[in-house]
Amino acid sequence: MQLTHSFRFNGNSGIGSLAKAINSGESAQALRILRDEAFDDVQWEPVPPNASPQDLDSLRSVLRGGFQMLTFAKDPAHALEQLGRFRVLCAHRQGRWGVTSINRLCERILAQQGLIPSGEPWYVGRPVLVTRNDYALGLYNGDVGVALEDASGQLRVWFPPERPGEALRTFHPARLPPHETVFATTVHKSQGSEFAEVVMLLPPRPSPLLTRELLYTGITRARERVHLFGNASVIQAGVGARIQRASGLRDALWGP
Repeated sequence: MQLTHSFRFNGNSGIGSLAKAINSGESAQALRILRDEAFDDVQWEPVPPNASPQDLDSLRSVLRGGFQMLTFAKDPAHALEQLGRFRVLCAHRQGRWGVTSINRLCERILAQQGLIPSGEPWYVGRPVLVTRNDYALGLYNGDVGVALEDASGQLRVWFPPERPGEALRTFHPARLPPHETVFATTVHKSQGSEFAEVVMLLPPRPSPLLTRELLYTGITRARERVHLFGNASVIQAGVGARIQRASGLRDALWGP
């Protein structure tokens, strides 16, 4: 089964060409596109298997540039717009290259620049992802908001309106249902979303979670630019791996 076509970008762009190669299972072509400097909307940095994210100056620079404008925003609508322009996508939640570690790295980078306070749970510019439905508040798993001061200087968390034309929704942090910081999220949780720029971080070694479908989904979340960090062998393995669905597992165990 072919993956769903995306209309976010030109099919002849770097993103479109890379998505087509991944979709077709052409790992050699995918690597050729990543190495082709003619595609300025796709940037690839090969990462050594033992490298740590915090040691890569290029990654730190991309993260700093992508999120610093969020901390400068004074207007909630502008802050939400900035938050929707840039996101880090990871294959895993845990591990050096997983969501938890990368969210902490983003906070350290911004704190080192004096853009957010160090060690504080709440700060201006903190992006949050709701992880459990709260029907009374009208907040649901997957909703994304940003912390910002209101006119009186009180820190509030602002969310997009429930319906077009309505006002932004705002809540005191203590009222929020379970939530987490969301500079980075998993590719799985990003499905249905789109961003101007995406940073996609691959694990240092092949993983059962890193499939052709996951790579395609992550790449096609971006409208304008993708920054891909990962080594060639992991990309090749991912492009060659398909999700093992239940029927396929049955055939593998018992035959057709």
